[in-house]
Amino acid sequence: MLTMSVIIIFILISLSVCLSAMTAGYATLSTSHLRHWAKRQDSAAKKLYPLKARGAATLLTIELFRSIFLSGALVMIVSRLSAWFAWLIVTTLLFLAFVVLTQLYLKPVGIRLLVWLSAPLLSVVNVLKPITLTLGRVFDKFLDSEPVTLTRQELGQTLEAVSEDDTDISTDELRILRTVLKFSALTVHEVMIPKNKVKSVAVDEPLTPVVIDDLYKSGHSHFPVLGEDKKTVVGILNMHDLMDIKLHSTAQEAMQPKVYYVDEDRDLNHVLEIFYKTKQTVFVVHDSVSEMVGLITVEDVLHQILGKPVTKEEKSHNQSTANSEETPGSEETAVVELPL
Repeated sequence: MLTMSVIIIFILISLSVCLSAMTAGYATLSTSHLRHWAKRQDSAAKKLYPLKARGAATLLTIELFRSIFLSGALVMIVSRLSAWFAWLIVTTLLFLAFVVLTQLYLKPVGIRLLVWLSAPLLSVVNVLKPITLTLGRVFDKFLDSEPVTLTRQELGQTLEAVSEDDTDISTDELRILRTVLKFSALTVHEVMIPKNKVKSVAVDEPLTPVVIDDLYKSGHSHFPVLGEDKKTVVGILNMHDLMDIKLHSTAQEAMQPKVYYVDEDRDLNHVLEIFYKTKQTVFVVHDSVSEMVGLITVEDVLHQILGKPVTKEEKSHNQSTANSEETPGSEETAVVELPL
């Protein structure tokens, strides 16, 4: 008789552990992820998606049977042992089986069990739906049933750990994926060319070969043109436009009079969108008191996406494209403040 009781207790606890593993595995599943792979005819996703789509009703069904099996095992243990000894045994079993074992090791097993038992479990969920669906709606309303399956930090760590030998993704694609994750967190201030490294030109300064050569040696492709007060930016000089300039032409004659400003605290997602909408290649960066603190070019933004500097050929192509699409305007200085 005692042997039979031990066998029954063992079976009930084993079933409870399996159901606990199914609960833990179910909590890690994403409805959208399963829907995506079910449409692609993935066999496991096709079985799991109907269960997950029923929300907390499936979870409640699993938990109902786990409660039945576990309570039965506990009652049998308590009825055959002294109170203190039963307390010790039950505490040990609950901690080892349902905390340590289930949470650390049995989640993958629980997902496999859900796949294998999907058809009968779905049938039970439908039979019990007068109870589970009603309670499930309450659970779905107050609990977040859609877990985050992969955080930004986890994805970043995964990409950093991946080598070219581990995947069919190329080295360039891996580099771009890694940099794109960091892109949205960057601001203009972190990427811009600071004012102390920007080569500026006075509005009435003659563009002699010496001046042009000096600008070229700076390594930059855009140069702010300052007004008579030496502070206000009245135009932008592009290195591309200086190649065919007549001798002794002034900066005012060669500059592009339309000036676009952007705040230094703006994120790069915003700036990239404005670069695309305006077809410009450079913005003047200003601070909270509207003073110039640097420049940001489309190449600086692309550098953050590609993870490498843009080549001179690419810069030349970008500039030619922007010039060909620019709408002719007034020769007077046009100061344009980008939308916040």
